[in-house]
Amino acid sequence: MSGKYMKKSSEVSTSKREKYLGWMTKSRQTAMHNCLIIGIDFGTTFSGVSWITVARFNKEDINVITDWPGTRKDEAKVPTRLSYENGAKEPLWGFQVDNTEQALQWFKLLLLKEEDMWKDLRESDQLVKARRLLRDWVKTAEDCIADYLRALWKHTLKMIRKGHADYLIESLQFHVVLTVPAIWKDYARTAMQQAAKRAGILEHRSAGETTLIIAPEPEAAGLTALLEHGTAISPGEV
Repeated sequence: MSGKYMKKSSEVSTSKREKYLGWMTKSRQTAMHNCLIIGIDFGTTFSGVSWITVARFNKEDINVITDWPGTRKDEAKVPTRLSYENGAKEPLWGFQVDNTEQALQWFKLLLLKEEDMWKDLRESDQLVKARRLLRDWVKTAEDCIADYLRALWKHTLKMIRKGHADYLIESLQFHVVLTVPAIWKDYARTAMQQAAKRAGILEHRSAGETTLIIAPEPEAAGLTALLEHGTAISPGEV
């Protein structure tokens, strides 16, 4: 798939695909063959989305969304910013939001309890501002994360459908990987999972239940590096 709204990473060979899938059972390989894998890097300051179908793993590179609302430039990442202007129910997000006093940023970190933050982070100007905006808007961190992920998810589906017929996309089961910081405690990961559910990522689809994996950022990066170098992964190694 090509076009303004997608970029591709380096070519992935058939042998790499075989190494990646080789440890799976036959039934699991069959299920994954009809699967669309969507990776969401929900960052503190910027976020990104990539996707690929397992069936075309050896034919095309991973697709990276580079077309975002609010900018005409190709960008691999979109700002993790929100703004509820004039009390709007649907917020502006990403490049739609200027970096002003009414721009909510760093809100992902507010899923953490203050006692689980180091002092400099807890008292940083960015988080002080974020807490103030949440109070003004009568929102929680989970509310804002759900709203941001909802907008990001809707845009992701729109971009995926640009190059494929709806019936083809609807026939694929979704496997979504959402990254979180490795140091996050279980309660923060649970809150992130709940926000993703509220965002509509796990809505019922005729192709089957959507799988959501909350992956620590270093683990996701490590698996990507292993795959890029064609390294075989055996059960229990990760």
